[in-house]
Amino acid sequence: MDSTSGVTPLFQSSTTTPLYLTTRSVKANYSSSNDYRYSSGLVPRRRKRKTLHRSLRILDMEERNGPPRREINAKDALAVNLWILRRYGAWAADIGSSVLRILYNVYGAAMITVVTVTYYSTELVYLYLIWGNLEAITEVSFLLLTHLATAVKLANFLIRRERVEKLVSDTCQEKFLPKDTKHYDILRTTVRKANKENIVFNLMCISTVMAWAIVPLVENNKVRRLPLKTWFPFSTDSTPIYELVYAYEIIAVLINACMNAMLDTFASVLMAVAGCQVDVLCLNLTSLDRSSDNIRSAKERRLKGLIEGESNNVIATLSVAKNRVGNELEKRKERLPVAKEFPLARDDDLLHRRIAGCIEHHGSILRFGKEIQDVFGIGILIQFAVSSTILCLTCFELTLISATSLQFYSMLLYQGCMLFQIYCYCWHGNELKVKTSQLTTAAFNCTWITSSPKFKSSLRIVMCRVQRPMQLMVGGFFSLSLETFSMILRTAYSFYAVLQRVHSNGTN
Repeated sequence: MDSTSGVTPLFQSSTTTPLYLTTRSVKANYSSSNDYRYSSGLVPRRRKRKTLHRSLRILDMEERNGPPRREINAKDALAVNLWILRRYGAWAADIGSSVLRILYNVYGAAMITVVTVTYYSTELVYLYLIWGNLEAITEVSFLLLTHLATAVKLANFLIRRERVEKLVSDTCQEKFLPKDTKHYDILRTTVRKANKENIVFNLMCISTVMAWAIVPLVENNKVRRLPLKTWFPFSTDSTPIYELVYAYEIIAVLINACMNAMLDTFASVLMAVAGCQVDVLCLNLTSLDRSSDNIRSAKERRLKGLIEGESNNVIATLSVAKNRVGNELEKRKERLPVAKEFPLARDDDLLHRRIAGCIEHHGSILRFGKEIQDVFGIGILIQFAVSSTILCLTCFELTLISATSLQFYSMLLYQGCMLFQIYCYCWHGNELKVKTSQLTTAAFNCTWITSSPKFKSSLRIVMCRVQRPMQLMVGGFFSLSLETFSMILRTAYSFYAVLQRVHSNGTN
């Protein structure tokens, strides 16, 4: 307790975080804070203002939707991606020290050289040596093409690292932060689904690689065979060399598979974040026109901010504002009997600030989506082209393998990874398109009928602006949608039919 004023201070010191304030305690503090002064020396004036606004936001959230939830932001949806890329040596954004960043870049260069460049080179040399044998080329090409696409996506990711880091930081920009518990619920659902999607994809990749690792061990071959088709400039038949090369292949492919999966879901998770923000915008547009209680509460909250300069007059001003709002409501209810169906209390300044906030939010989402398209468009285009070919090659390879062998099921797992890989892109791109097409309906669903002509005019402008759905284009040729996914499957089947006919003619 403050010995001079008998009031519990809102702020304990210049460094401590303000305690959670209930509506009753804040009103009690406001009503008895006549002797409170910003010259008290507890905290600097600027910090007081920031901390006071933060406390009032917590209070506002409690008044509307109950106590606040655990803090969460959209960057949490990339937690799995960043964790794996950080171990691979491709994500140094969280390192502040320049010396540590240099050491980390050296580690990343060594990791990429040993695990990626060296292993991919062994596959390229092996392809050159067996060129002309259709079955052997098919057996090695499906994984080689995946690795070539991974190399392109990794190079694109590293070259545009600064823009990628900017995208990640933009997920926590002011416009994307949740404002109440409904926004928190939407964001929390998106984060949970994104992390689940990343974990499932990683488990699929790990299962596929482990299946490839087991196949040579269960086969009854007199000659030792490595799990994957590669070439080394030395004999791998002797005991210590064989085991070392065996382990190197499995570890290299496993690391590259997880890294490739995270590069793919990195873009799709950012699309999911954009879709989450569209859901929040739809909710904000639907609730543009609040009830009289919320309007009056907003007036009270605005008046509470006057404590910075007029702490002695806050209570009197708040009482006058309450009476004025109450009288205005009664007058409007008498003039318009339909007030029981549609809330008629309006604050044009408040409503126009909400509309302006929605317009700015929509513009931020459009810029965010455009940046995703520009940064990851090349990698997605290469992945789609490669995936069509890989699906064709795996289908052809399945016709050459016994359906009861472990290699057959490992190939099915690999094909499932390819389908999941391109489906993530198409699904999230399609969801973004569908959600943005619902913005006009969301704006129309607010109770605009009893609004002022000025508000209706502004709402029409907003509806005209958001009526065009957002589409992410890949290379300027096609959009990310479920139709594109179907087109890729049809193309893959066409390639498979041609390859099967060529093989049949060759055997005959």
